[in-house]
Amino acid sequence: MPDNKVRRAPSGRSKARELAMWALYQWQVAGTDEREIYKQFLLDTKGSKLNLDYIADLVAEYIEEMEHASLDDFNARYFSGADPRYFKELILKIPPLSDELDSVLSTFADRPIDQLDPVERSILMIGVYELRERLDVPYRVVINEAVEMAKFYGAEDGHRYVNAMLDKAAGEFRKLEQQAPRKPS
Repeated sequence: MPDNKVRRAPSGRSKARELAMWALYQWQVAGTDEREIYKQFLLDTKGSKLNLDYIADLVAEYIEEMEHASLDDFNARYFSGADPRYFKELILKIPPLSDELDSVLSTFADRPIDQLDPVERSILMIGVYELRERLDVPYRVVINEAVEMAKFYGAEDGHRYVNAMLDKAAGEFRKLEQQAPRKPS
């Protein structure tokens, strides 16, 4: 990947979002049931350890399709420490809401939702879900997390598209939060 794609030290929720992005990618591309995908991403039935080998294989498959990318850009251990509860929520709740989330996205999109890149669509679905359902997560955090994923995994300017779409969705779901005065740093 280009040198400007530098990884940051992510939180457990950030890692859970990235895992959910890959799980949603698989859900879209392979059409596998979200419960089955969730099970595939886990090593044990308690969900306390994520299946890093499985995730590495999935990412490796995608990276092979990307121009200027290599497996050196991906470290499966990066995902260790992901918040398993948050991952579970995202992967089990987003697919059943996909029609509603796609409907929201389609109001802001410049093309049919099914024409979006599956990685960027996964990122957008997570972002819209969080804006709509997870009011405990500040809208700026939702957008920033999505943009960072899109910068690293998406198409060259995909992060701009993700930013624009989620900014519009935040205007719909978080209007009061957007209008609130910012606290001085």
